[in-house]
Amino acid sequence: MSGGDVPEVSAAAANAARKSQLIGIEYARILAETDSLGEREAEAFQQLVDQHGKRIAMDVKCFATFVMWGTLGGNTINQIKRIVLGV
Repeated sequence: MSGGDVPEVSAAAANAARKSQLIGIEYARILAETDSLGEREAEAFQQLVDQHGKRIAMDVKCFATFVMWGTLGGNTINQIKRIVLGV
């Protein structure tokens, strides 16, 4: 492979990566629907832990909770800019 070549990704690998991403999105949706309470949220979180590990699962949970509660105050995007970009 030369410097400009991009390795080909099999369809199965691409589908697995997409499914992995969707688990985080599905968890965030369930967290919002259940107000982060109950058995359904706990089961979705455990699936996220099984797929990505405890650290990444906690990062997803923290971010999803921040966005969920931040929408109530209306300053979510501005706060993310301040935290991430220092703007």
